[in-house]
Amino acid sequence: MPASKREKYFLIEQVLDWLRKNQINPSPQHTAAFVNSVCYLVTGRSEYPYGPSLREHLVKFSLNYPFEKSSLKTLFSPGDWYTCEAILHCAPLCFEAANNFSDTLVFLADTMECTDDDPRDLIFLAQRRLITRFPAEIN
Repeated sequence: MPASKREKYFLIEQVLDWLRKNQINPSPQHTAAFVNSVCYLVTGRSEYPYGPSLREHLVKFSLNYPFEKSSLKTLFSPGDWYTCEAILHCAPLCFEAANNFSDTLVFLADTMECTDDDPRDLIFLAQRRLITRFPAEIN
């Protein structure tokens, strides 16, 4: 069942409040990816008009191919998550350094359409591709 506007607003406020309480000050792109991803897991739909970004694709990818870092034993279908579980699952995927997910991010960038990416993620991808393409000249 789709969430009402009031429920969506409350969910977004909960996510942003979690960011404030945990003193996480991410880029606007990572914030949008985090809110979108949590909303997607809880309601089955993204809420921000931006994206999907690399980090949003990373969260969706993790539902089929869980990462070792996931604190959850069971991954649910989109729309079936509790807010706290979705936040804990999405936070590392949206906020940790790109090199923690380097192979997957390169794969997603090469195979998925991505918009509204964090400039630091794009710089990381460009450097990663350069190293992969010309390893002898870099070292």
